[in-house]
Amino acid sequence: MVILRPDNTTHEITIIPRLNSSSISIVMKNESKGTTEVFDNISTTFANGYLTFELEKTVLEQESFEYSVYNLNSELLFRGKAFATNQTDLQNYKIN
Repeated sequence: MVILRPDNTTHEITIIPRLNSSSISIVMKNESKGTTEVFDNISTTFANGYLTFELEKTVLEQESFEYSVYNLNSELLFRGKAFATNQTDLQNYKIN
């Protein structure tokens, strides 16, 4: 699970993709609101099997997301979840 910080609008995300791609698109569904956003043509860096990219998004505390990462041929590279929090002690974090 990726942790997104509500106090930042730029989030660096690192994943282990099924394939390498220099440019991706992301479909992100807000599980709290039921809305979906698409982010296209995001540049990536690939090193040692990890794909890293930056996502420009404003999030609110305790929002949760499902996201899918696709290459430009619409092949699924990764599927995951994200949660927005400013908490730093993530080992002991509890959602009420």
